[in-house]
Amino acid sequence: MKKTFRSLLLLLLLTIGLGMGGCRPAPAASDRPVLLVSIAPLQYLLDSLAGGRMEVQALVPRGASPETFEPSPAQVLLFGKAAGYAGIGLIGFERAWAGRIAREYPGLPFCNLSEGLPLIGDSLRPDPHVWMSPRNMASMASRACRFLCGVDPEGAGFYRGRRDRLLRRLALLSDSVRSLLPAQPVAFVSYHPTLTYFAREYGLTQIPIEADGKEPSARRLRELAATVRESRARVIFVQPEFGKRPAQNLSEATGLPIETVDPLSPDWERELLRLASLLGKYASAR
Repeated sequence: MKKTFRSLLLLLLLTIGLGMGGCRPAPAASDRPVLLVSIAPLQYLLDSLAGGRMEVQALVPRGASPETFEPSPAQVLLFGKAAGYAGIGLIGFERAWAGRIAREYPGLPFCNLSEGLPLIGDSLRPDPHVWMSPRNMASMASRACRFLCGVDPEGAGFYRGRRDRLLRRLALLSDSVRSLLPAQPVAFVSYHPTLTYFAREYGLTQIPIEADGKEPSARRLRELAATVRESRARVIFVQPEFGKRPAQNLSEATGLPIETVDPLSPDWERELLRLASLLGKYASAR
């Protein structure tokens, strides 16, 4: 029954996704205004809303860390030509470049997509990975829609229609994620704490290896190994842009398998479903 329910939900997601792409023919690429976003998951979000009326470009390339990334000179020039810029406002490179962009391009419309979200962590330095939650993404979709309506008032009705379809799609996605996760709460290890909001939304426990952006010491690894055994964590997640040695050391000490996940994937929906599937798989294996 659970498998049938999951299959129906995934089929509905695919059907809605195909419908969103056929609402209106996209203008020729040369005619479209450029909308800049900081990271690839936001490209997914803004593309879903813009539907071809704008060309959405992510600044941080695949494999680069958004904490230490620096835009190239060509990318900096893009801000002068862009119709707008949308970001989280909490990521390392966003914080580092916010002042310069505001000074050099004071008329550039900017949308802070994290505004109004229930953030996790210190108020001065909250966890920036807000996009790893379908609930947060739905709130961000509504904010992004208002932003697009301000940048392109003629397309307001078009953007609102796509927002409504995207919100339905996100609700189905969240149901699919829940159907893939184990029925009982489960713990997992993550090298970089990118899954905090995902864990909060679905009642999971995340155990981070990295602390304050630093690799763990040998003593810290021993403490982590004890915590992992006590929590009965099932799997260690690593990300492409971070080193894997500490995770491998912890895996050898605890016997936990290692899986690579990509929270910065442009295929945001597929990555969330894959993440939930992996958690379900390892929870049922032990």
